[in-house]
Amino acid sequence: MIEYVTNFFQTRNHKEIMLVSLLSLSIIIYMVLALAALYLGFNQIFWIKLTVSLFIALLLIPYLKSYHTSIIALLLFLILEVDSSWEMLNQHFYNFISIYPFCIIFGFFFFFRLGIALWTTLLHFIFWIFIIIIRDQPIQLSDVNIFVTSIVVVLLGIFYHLSTEIVYDNHKDEEKRKATILKEIHHRIKNNLNMIASIIGLQILNLEKNKSQDTKEILTKSKLRLEVVAMIHESLYQHKSIKEINFKEYTQKLLNLILQTYNEKVNIQIDSNITILHSETMLRLGIIINELFTNSIKHGFSDNNENKIHISLTKENKYYLFTYHNPHNIYADIDKLLHSPSLGIKLINLTVKQMGGVLNVEQNGGLVFTIRFRV
Repeated sequence: MIEYVTNFFQTRNHKEIMLVSLLSLSIIIYMVLALAALYLGFNQIFWIKLTVSLFIALLLIPYLKSYHTSIIALLLFLILEVDSSWEMLNQHFYNFISIYPFCIIFGFFFFFRLGIALWTTLLHFIFWIFIIIIRDQPIQLSDVNIFVTSIVVVLLGIFYHLSTEIVYDNHKDEEKRKATILKEIHHRIKNNLNMIASIIGLQILNLEKNKSQDTKEILTKSKLRLEVVAMIHESLYQHKSIKEINFKEYTQKLLNLILQTYNEKVNIQIDSNITILHSETMLRLGIIINELFTNSIKHGFSDNNENKIHISLTKENKYYLFTYHNPHNIYADIDKLLHSPSLGIKLINLTVKQMGGVLNVEQNGGLVFTIRFRV
């Protein structure tokens, strides 16, 4: 029993919990009134209150199975309206009114949307005015108290919707937004893991073709390729965004990591008129930058300490232009470079293709890689 109650409170929303509580308490209240009426000798009241409690019990039992909150709440209020109005018409039994009309009004505002609550409240007032008219009794102070209290409850009900319900709706929207974000994160992780698996697969194929490669160098490059993906997630976490990454910050951090790995010193210049990039675009550029820079360190720099590279990213109309310039590599055979069987060139070409871009390599004061793509 305790486990069932605990599970109920954990799996139901506040309206469902409140309605179950209201139904249960109403049954108890009417049973107590029935017993009190029987004890005082009001047999008619006894049977009425007992019948009402049974009707409410008939609402509670199916509700615990189906949870049609609005329908059950409306039926409950109709039962309470009929019982209260009957007591009002029978002044002799006036003290046996168990649920006053203003309680019903607040129920309208709690269980229904604001528009429906206002309409049902208006019908409620019309109904009770009609009851007072046909009662053929002078208006009493208790009648005035009921209507004044009802007006106060209406104001409280409106305030409830303007505060609690709006906050609750915002909370639900926030939960939906978080669920969407979580789903997107899982999707992004899945895609990135697939990308890592593809890179490792390409590395295995490359090893089968060229078994003379240095194992340490292979593992070092593989580690850096994995870091490209890992740093994307780290940047997203630090900036509390699931889509956008600062281009300069990410690129500088990636290049610094590569320099630390190879224990090199290079003068890096990064120019861009773009601050933020979509994470998927930045990931692909990160893969390209990693391959180009590691290749420069291994093959494209001189032995002095004045090595430098220049990276730029600009946007013109709907197109982006990414440039990687190594001014030291002035003797490279471009045709041989583009048709190299190395994994790095394969990754660059594959990534440019995924971006829907066009790669151009030329000698212009050094080796210049230019990628034109559209986001």
